[in-house]
Amino acid sequence: MERMNELAAPLAAHNLALKVPDTDAAYWRSFLANNRKKGRIVAHPIPFRKVGRHVFYDRDDLATFAASEKARRAAIRAASSSHERGREGGGKGFRWTVEARQGDGRGRAVRLKLSGFTLAMPLTSTQARELAKDLLRFAEILEKTEGN
Repeated sequence: MERMNELAAPLAAHNLALKVPDTDAAYWRSFLANNRKKGRIVAHPIPFRKVGRHVFYDRDDLATFAASEKARRAAIRAASSSHERGREGGGKGFRWTVEARQGDGRGRAVRLKLSGFTLAMPLTSTQARELAKDLLRFAEILEKTEGN
């Protein structure tokens, strides 16, 4: 690695935040620190060079990683399911999206977004299952009371 082509860890985190949408430097600082831990199994290791207490990343390695991370996130967004729900006859209805995505530094999460609300809930897989069970239970109650 050529030293002019290297970034210190804090600048590398900032660089990734600029290149990967919907992320910030704090997320990438944590990501890069976890990436450096010995014995840690990471899906996409980023090579680094340690000099004393300082850590440096090659700009080209960061650019390659950022491009693959953007592509990975785009694929997840494309695979996320979108649903539209409304009553027959043109009732108002509402939209929701459910996405599996990287969480805010706490691992993967399911995000539920409801239209008409400024609500985006990061859910663990357990919470998503509990929510789905509750929704099914309430749908069954509605079907019984509406005579569907």
